[in-house]
Amino acid sequence: MRSTVILGARSCLIGLLAASLLNLPTMAAGASAVGMIAETQSALLSGAEAARGVDIYPGDTLATEPGGSMRLAAGPNQIYLMSATEATMERDGSAIRAKMDRGTIDFSSAPGQLEIETPLGVVRGDGNGRTFAEVAILNPTTIQVSALEGNLLVAGADGVTKSIAAGETYEASFEPARGPNNGPPVQGVGGPRHIRWHRVIAAAVILGGSALVSYLLYNEFTESCSKIDCGHK
Repeated sequence: MRSTVILGARSCLIGLLAASLLNLPTMAAGASAVGMIAETQSALLSGAEAARGVDIYPGDTLATEPGGSMRLAAGPNQIYLMSATEATMERDGSAIRAKMDRGTIDFSSAPGQLEIETPLGVVRGDGNGRTFAEVAILNPTTIQVSALEGNLLVAGADGVTKSIAAGETYEASFEPARGPNNGPPVQGVGGPRHIRWHRVIAAAVILGGSALVSYLLYNEFTESCSKIDCGHK
C-alpha cells in the first residue's frame, strides 16, 4: 500500500514538472521585447556578454564597462549607454523605460514612447516632435539633464515637474531636509527632500563630446531607415 502511494506521488510530481517545462516556451513567447541591441562594445546583458541582434525584454539589465558602449534600438527610439553605465529595462504602459543606476544615457525618442528613470525623477520628451537628450547620474543625489533637440519634462521625485527647453542643461540635486524652525540642514530627518535645479550652460556646448556623436549617429541611422525597414517589434 505504501509503495503504491509513493509511486502515485512520484507520478504526480513528474506530471507537474513536465507541465511546467511545456509552459516555459509559451511564457517566453508571450513576453514582448522592448528593443534590440544594435551595437555593443565591452557591455553586458544581465551579467553575460552582450551581442548584437539580441532582443531585450522587461527586467533585463544592461551594463557597459569603462570605455564600453551599447546602442539599443526600439522602433523609432534609440538608447545609447555610454561608458560605465547600468540600466534596467522596463515597461510603463505603452512607454519603454530605462531605469538608470549609474552612468550616462543619450536617447532619441518619439513622443510618449521612451522614459529615463533616475534617482531624482523620470525624464521624458515634452512635446509632439522628436527628442534627443542626455541624462547623467553624477552621484547618488545629483543628475545632469541636457536637451539637444526638443523639450524635456522631468517628473521629480519630490512631486514637482521641471521643463527643460532645447539647448538647455540643468543639474538637479536633493536639498537636505532642514531642522525645526528652518534651522541648519539635518541629514535623514524631516519630510521629503526638495530638488534644487541649477542651469549649467547651453546643451550645444556641454554636449560637444559623447552626445553630439550619438546625435550624428542617430541621424545617420534614421536616414538609412528611410530606405530600408529598420522597425523592430
